[in-house]
Amino acid sequence: MDADGKKYITFIKNVSQSGLVKRSSASGSLRGSPLLKDGFVFQQDGRIVGNLTLTPLRKRGEWIYFLSNVAVHPDFRSLGIAKHLIATALGCLGKNESDTVW
Repeated sequence: MDADGKKYITFIKNVSQSGLVKRSSASGSLRGSPLLKDGFVFQQDGRIVGNLTLTPLRKRGEWIYFLSNVAVHPDFRSLGIAKHLIATALGCLGKNESDTVW
């Protein structure tokens, strides 16, 4: 992994540990959160073993969110980690909004 990749992983790891997800999801929406342009990580024993990127796009007045780069380390596959990452991202977007997720 290059220096930018390591910097990005460190950033999203810090975001995941900062409590931002809990504060934002408590309001039912991540709209306007700096987390939107980044994503989520899954850690096992302090090691990042999965990730998901969440990217917003405003189109014709509607927010469209792209879930991408869902990845799980081969040694940790078939444990439901990707499913958990996706459910967490969808849950943080809010249940009562008419946003589109791709």
